Amino acid sequence: MFLEDKAPVKKENLPVPPAAVAVNKEIVVLLEQLVSLRIASPCSPEFVAVYEKILTLFSLYQQRIIDDYGRRPTCAKGCSLCCNHWVEDVYSFEAEIIAAYIRKQFPEKVEAIIRRCAGNEKEIARLDDIVQQKLAEHSANKEVADIDPADLVLASYYQLQRPCALVSQDGVCAIYPVRPLTCRIYTSFSDVTRCRAEYINEKDIPTYLLDLQEDASKLLDTLHETYNRYNKSGLQAVLIDYLS
Repeated sequence: MFLEDKAPVKKENLPVPPAAVAVNKEIVVLLEQLVSLRIASPCSPEFVAVYEKILTLFSLYQQRIIDDYGRRPTCAKGCSLCCNHWVEDVYSFEAEIIAAYIRKQFPEKVEAIIRRCAGNEKEIARLDDIVQQKLAEHSANKEVADIDPADLVLASYYQLQRPCALVSQDGVCAIYPVRPLTCRIYTSFSDVTRCRAEYINEKDIPTYLLDLQEDASKLLDTLHETYNRYNKSGLQAVLIDYLS
């Protein structure tokens, strides 16, 4: 494990056709509206109403890319293999909206979710310590020096197969309507068996990131900084703070 497995193969974006570019422009307009309004809380009805429109357009944006690609994704309800990843790069306003959704939809499960999040956060921290130690021990090796520590930690965590604290035993995401963008962009067109952890370093598996374009991403970063309270980007790590 760790240095022997190395980091996962970087996933790339699919080409964005003109039809999807047009949808991205609509999303940019709505994001600019949210930035300019400077709404006090991302959980306010005004913010949520606009953001729901953005998520609807984002689904359309991805569908336009998929239609151009010409293949159907294999991702489906109940398939939760990718939910064993440690979810990083979650925007602060997304985390706050997710926490509010959890408190409203299943308040009786809040404490259990916090405990599961804390257990997974402890495990990712343990792996980070091990990876840093291993990389330091082999720092003279040029091949090892080229490894991104963060990527290696995330790859190692995935191989532990620890489900996200928000996934039920039957593989259903409890926050699916408000799941973060970083969960939404990961799309597989391969046989579902090749999404398992042992294939994380394979180069020929058609798994892509159906992400927004740079102008939209910059506006999302601006919104993130506007509502950032805890300086954390891991979904389960920041949810501990928002739910506590």
